[in-house]
Amino acid sequence: PSCVPNPESVHTCLAETSWKLKDFAPVRDSCRRALAILAQGAGIPKAYAAVFVLWIFQSVAAEERSWGEVRAALHCARQMVAKIEAASGETCDEALPHRRLLRRMQRLCGVVPLSHDEMCIANLDLGLPSLDSSGWHVSAGRR
Repeated sequence: PSCVPNPESVHTCLAETSWKLKDFAPVRDSCRRALAILAQGAGIPKAYAAVFVLWIFQSVAAEERSWGEVRAALHCARQMVAKIEAASGETCDEALPHRRLLRRMQRLCGVVPLSHDEMCIANLDLGLPSLDSSGWHVSAGRR
């Protein structure tokens, strides 16, 4: 809706309402529309709104057990938070809410079922030792 000053807010509210009603298809649609509008904007408030929309999207994907979408939403949110921190400085207090929401998304991904290969990659990303399919430890340099 172009008649309101922040149309992404309308889509975000629609997404939240549909989520509460357990009507998941409109949630995805509203999230995509909000993200498309937010991608055209700039600034920390728009970035936070984008991370928030990604959190809604991820939460719905988790309820539907769409684990690929859960991880994809986290990946996008990580990129967004990294850009915010790079633009504003890592010690910037303005990035704190973004990091909190990102941690919430990471916790949700911590309960996502992974295949053996995905688990190995996730462990490597976290700097943890991992076993390849033959039972050998995989070093961080090998993928």
